[in-house]
Amino acid sequence: MTKRQKGHLASRPVFFSPGQCFSCMNCGKCCKLWDVPLSSREKDSISKLAFSSFQIGKGDFFLNDPKRRNVFLLKKIGGRCIFLGEDELCMIHKEFGESAKPLACRAYPFDVFNWVDGSVSASLRHDCPSVANESGKPMASHEPFIRKLADETAESTFRMNAPYSRAIRPPIAKLRTIASAYSKIFSHSTAPFSLKILGAASLLEFHSRKENSHDIEEFEESFVGDASALFERSLAELERSMKNPCQLDLRRKILFRYIVNGFLRSDEASKYGTGLIGRCRRTISLLKFCLGSGGASELIGAAGKIEEEDPVLALNCEILGKNETERLQRFVQTKIQSLHFCGFPSLEHSFEEGMMHLLMSLPAASAISAMISCEDRKENAFPINRALMLTDHTFSRSPFFALGWTKRIEKEFCRPPLLSSLLGPFVNIH
Repeated sequence: MTKRQKGHLASRPVFFSPGQCFSCMNCGKCCKLWDVPLSSREKDSISKLAFSSFQIGKGDFFLNDPKRRNVFLLKKIGGRCIFLGEDELCMIHKEFGESAKPLACRAYPFDVFNWVDGSVSASLRHDCPSVANESGKPMASHEPFIRKLADETAESTFRMNAPYSRAIRPPIAKLRTIASAYSKIFSHSTAPFSLKILGAASLLEFHSRKENSHDIEEFEESFVGDASALFERSLAELERSMKNPCQLDLRRKILFRYIVNGFLRSDEASKYGTGLIGRCRRTISLLKFCLGSGGASELIGAAGKIEEEDPVLALNCEILGKNETERLQRFVQTKIQSLHFCGFPSLEHSFEEGMMHLLMSLPAASAISAMISCEDRKENAFPINRALMLTDHTFSRSPFFALGWTKRIEKEFCRPPLLSSLLGPFVNIH
């Protein structure tokens, strides 16, 4: 890469949510939770490292990735990366420095993407304990590292793009402006959080109508102001909708459990395994869970301790406080300001699909928060942090949420009259 190219990359705009924080806690969770992909070059580099002590041969460090050609994985022993020491520290890092580690290890918990307009976006994964607990250095202090990651991947990965819908494809710069209208709704200083969620759903519904789609297709600079004015005008109607929510019938209770199941899928392999028999057992547990005759603890393996087994009942009993709803609002802004709820960063969702998915993650996280056992609640000052760790783990990664059937369910629930039935925990919280 030439100096001129490097200078150009250094001047590119970087989009992220300033509210996120991170500093590595050396907890070792990422070295157990995730597989570490390696390129051929990284594999060769690690193979040449002269470790002072290692009990196995160098050829036993790696596995072939069964899903991707010319990609390798670091071997795990007992669910731990082979290079994770007993002190929970990386042996590569300790002996040879951070630069010797694979890109996937150096990047975590950052998601950094290069976009077709030359911009860069970044967010932090909430399944990292430091991120979930909002501890460490603010995102802005990590900007040099974000730019370094973007530069490193600029030539080896394709540039991101996303449509507004399957029929409307505005430039990314305009898509970011549209996203800023939703960000402004969630930044409203006086509206309760429940009305912000309903307001975002109403804006989506408004532009999904054929007679209003020209607002997206033709797009004018006044879009953000017009969207904010529409939200202000709708507040009284949205408040009436919250006071008279639709009742969930049996079918919709089943569908809501189905959606929550998608956010609880992070640890299923530890309980059922990946074989055919294990998958059949999990399918039976899923059917029982959706029908209300089975509990969430049957689904999630070792991912957490559950007290309330039914998310529908949990949703009815949970009342979130100001701190919890502020935490959820920051979670929403993280996705919106980085645009990491659509396109390649999120299962190739369109803007519309991704926004509906984001809105549905909020009542799901609330229900999961209420389901967490009293024992876990003692360990976590804010159970919503633990719920977001589970929710965000699958948010942009589980193929479950890319299924057409799942998208149709989320679209059904995101109609404002029905969505209000899921927002009881957020009532009157600003």
